Amino acid sequence: MPTILTFPESPKLQKEIEALFQVLPFNTRLEGARKLSKELGYKISLPRLTHLMNVVRDDPNRWLYSIPRTKQGRRGKNEPDAPRYVCVMKDSSGQPYFNPDEIQQVRGGNVSIVSHLVTMTRRQEEALKLALEYLETTSARRQTRIVRRQLARTREDVEDLQALLEEEENGNGAA
Repeated sequence: MPTILTFPESPKLQKEIEALFQVLPFNTRLEGARKLSKELGYKISLPRLTHLMNVVRDDPNRWLYSIPRTKQGRRGKNEPDAPRYVCVMKDSSGQPYFNPDEIQQVRGGNVSIVSHLVTMTRRQEEALKLALEYLETTSARRQTRIVRRQLARTREDVEDLQALLEEEENGNGAA
């Protein structure tokens, strides 16, 4: 078996992720890049900020915090005028902790994630359907049909969750 090389994290990445923690919360990625640039003393581009946020999101146990997904688009009439990008840490028992004043932002991010999943599963299911005739082997076509059915079931489950989240958002959710 070949040896897998591991490379240490760069001190620059560590420094930037620690600084990112310091500048949270912020409302837009542009604002975040500006705040982070000021904190670090050098320019952070939007793609670099996105990369840093993804590194944190991919391994929150290592960085001891995460940045939840955010609601996209215009603010709703009942949405608080508060920063969308917030910090979620873990308490001593490993449970997520965030500022209770930021619960609407975290919920908005959840709604955005679920809406994205509904759209993407529908699109991927359709793409697989279109690709079926181009597959040469029976086993590949059969497996593609299985995956399409699984995607359809997943999409239905996510649509159910989406409806529940919308009920909660409108104040109609049951405990």
